Amino acid sequence: MKLAENLPLRQLRELSRAWRMSIVNMINDHWPALVAKLSARLRVKSETFIMHPAELSVLRSITDKELRQFAAAHGWRVIRRVGGRQIEFYNDASATQPTPLSRQQN
Repeated sequence: MKLAENLPLRQLRELSRAWRMSIVNMINDHWPALVAKLSARLRVKSETFIMHPAELSVLRSITDKELRQFAAAHGWRVIRRVGGRQIEFYNDASATQPTPLSRQQN
């Protein structure tokens, strides 16, 4: 027997609301760690791949537009691949500002 067959509609709504809130809390808890991980990896390498299910669930929780805006704000590009089972982040060369050359001393 399914759980839904035994519960009144009100209890199902409360469970659904609690489940949604637990997902939102999980995302809020894991978002800073994921951003730190991406920043650290992209400081050293030009690309990084997110394939872990927990990390993917955090990234899937936001819309594609929000994900692209987030990446652009950090100077990255984002590409979803392999049917959504992998998200790639790249350093976006067009988003970085060139630093002025320091004066050479002769």
